Amino acid sequence: QVELTKFTIAVNRYYKGADGKPNQEVLYIGVDAWGTLGKNCLSYLTKGRGVRVVGRLRQDRWNDKDGAFRERIFVVAEHVEFRRGKSERNTDTPLGEEWDDEEEEESLVL
Repeated sequence: QVELTKFTIAVNRYYKGADGKPNQEVLYIGVDAWGTLGKNCLSYLTKGRGVRVVGRLRQDRWNDKDGAFRERIFVVAEHVEFRRGKSERNTDTPLGEEWDDEEEEESLVL
């Protein structure tokens, strides 16, 4: 039996508006992770922790219980990297590439 883990990531966009004031947009994206990758996501993901997801887009379409047409676009994860803080760097867990970030945090590749 193959297990499915579903989670949502928030993608933040910061920009200056026409008036020069800072603005922020947040886009919430659903992610499906299957098998071992999904199990690892359950172990390592916590709310607010940085994550990089690589995968393919998929669209589901269905009629709900009231007969209304519904659809959702989501990512089927193929590769996930979890952001690691400085306090976690001296572990035996393999590291991925460093993210270009002011805090110079590293990522855990699964």
